[in-house]
Amino acid sequence: MNYQSAIATTDTVWGLIAKPSEANVEKIYQLKGRDRNKALIIFAKSIDTLKELSEGWDPVIEELAAKHWPGELTIVMKRSAKLPEWLNPGLETIGMRIPNSPTVSSLFGEEKFLLSTSANLSGQKPVANYQEALEQFEGKVDLILERDESTGEASTIISYLDGEISVLRQGALELSS
Repeated sequence: MNYQSAIATTDTVWGLIAKPSEANVEKIYQLKGRDRNKALIIFAKSIDTLKELSEGWDPVIEELAAKHWPGELTIVMKRSAKLPEWLNPGLETIGMRIPNSPTVSSLFGEEKFLLSTSANLSGQKPVANYQEALEQFEGKVDLILERDESTGEASTIISYLDGEISVLRQGALELSS
């Protein structure tokens, strides 16, 4: 698929998704009016890609990943030196997820990972439907894709640093001990 940036349904909320490049990072922040201190996350096709782009994989993360990916869990871990410096500069961590979304899967093409954030203007709720996506983003992104798969509830975000799990945002996925 020939595009650089897209608005699309995911398995959670509508997302602003882009191929990984410094220009696309800049475009995302400009489109949303987003604070540069708010990180972007990465969507990946495979756990192997996420292992390559992060540090600290151990049996705890292996189990969480096997149980919840693809799905509604975003995991924040220490970032690998293999991630480009222009992605979330100054941050030592990266949020990552393998979405359970045919729409997102169709966007990967040859890319190992994609950049992502919710589809909304900064400080507002994510767009809830195709019409809202058109109103906010038509002519500003290459594609607006709609398929009936979004739950409308954001992913659950956990942090896994130094062997400790912390819930950063309770979302669509309820984690049990």
